[in-house]
This record gives sequence, structure tokens and C-alpha cells, in this order.
Amino acid sequence: DDGRGVDRARVAARAGRAAVADDAELLDLLCAPGFSTREVADETSGRGVGMDVVRRVVDGLGGELSVQSELGRGTTFVLRLPLTISIVEAFTVRCGESRFAVPVPVVEEIVDVEESRVVSLPSTGGELARMVVRRGASVPLVELAGALGLSVAHHGKQALVVRRAKREAVAFAVDRVLGQQEVVVRPLADPLVTVTGVAGSTDLGDGLATLVVDLLGLTSRLARTEAA
Repeated sequence: DDGRGVDRARVAARAGRAAVADDAELLDLLCAPGFSTREVADETSGRGVGMDVVRRVVDGLGGELSVQSELGRGTTFVLRLPLTISIVEAFTVRCGESRFAVPVPVVEEIVDVEESRVVSLPSTGGELARMVVRRGASVPLVELAGALGLSVAHHGKQALVVRRAKREAVAFAVDRVLGQQEVVVRPLADPLVTVTGVAGSTDLGDGLATLVVDLLGLTSRLARTEAA
């Protein structure tokens, strides 16, 4: 902060209390929906919709928010999040009506899927497998929607190329890559919703849950399916 710290007497008066006993009570008041010490609201503050949002998010992640404040010296807010929560750079992609996030480190390359670069070759199961030509070599082309068990209405126009260890590369086709951003990944702890190829979920800022796809896990599952 600006070094002034939080005036507990002012906070107590604003909340209609005689005093604020400790930092824990101070935090409860600061995080109360609609609470603000400003007399007049402006474009950025004074509406009391700041700290309560922060606390709800931290609580929702299973974390903890605390405050240490001394008048005339300053204020420190401490956020503690579980180790199961990770922050990664991710590509956001769209497949039909669905949107997914893919961690950037697993992606070797993003390629445009032009029909002139797509060939069909016989697979081990006797069916034709689609391949995309990449730098003179054919790479298996898999529709991400189909790999996740979703209906595939059309072929994707872009593909994310991944490679697990020394295995051959695999290209996962999507409708399009929407962009790249830093996301907080929450694991799916419920065994009823745990699915191979889904690493967790995230919120891209619009309040809608978005699944984080594990493309390396999908390549392993596809390899086991082909071997069977």
C-alpha cells in the first residue's frame, strides 16, 4: 500500500462497531460485500466489490487469505494456495461449440490444416487414417473433439502438434486457436468426472469453466487403442 496502513478506528466506525479486535476481524470487515471506507465511489473504487471477490476466489481454490496491518507503517495481504493449483501458459482453442485450454509447453508447433496437405493412409485396423504433411513427413491427424468423445461436424482448420518422448508426433485438429494466456489450473478431484486427456479446469475470466486438455495423455490413449 502507500505506507499508511489501515485505520482500524475508521473501519470500525464505518461498520458500526466500537472497535476492531485483531487482523482476522479486520479482514472479515474488509471482505464484507459492499463494504468500503470511501465516502464517494469513483470508476475504480468505493463500491465494495473488491476484497470480497478476492476472498471468494481464494476460498474457492481451497486457499487462505490473511492480512497484517499497522497504522502508519503499511499493510500486507498474504494469499496461500494449495500446491495442487498450478499457473501455466496455455493456448485456448475452439472445437465446435466447446472451448478448451492446452498448456503451451507440450505443443511443438501450430500448423494450418490445408486439404492439399492432408492424405489418407490405411491404418492397422483397416480404416483410413488422416495424415497431415509437415516438413516433408506425414503426421497422424486426429480431431481433438473426436478424441474427447464429442461429435465431429467438420474437420478442423488448425492443428496442435505434440510429441511424447521419442514417439512420433501427433497433430490434434481444432477449429481455430483463439489465443494464449496465463491460466490457473484446478485438478478434477471427483473420480466421477476424471477422464484421460483432461488435466483439470480453469476460468478464462468470463466465469465459465473451461477444461484443460492433456494432449500427451491423449496420445498415450490413442497408442493403446491402436495396439489393441
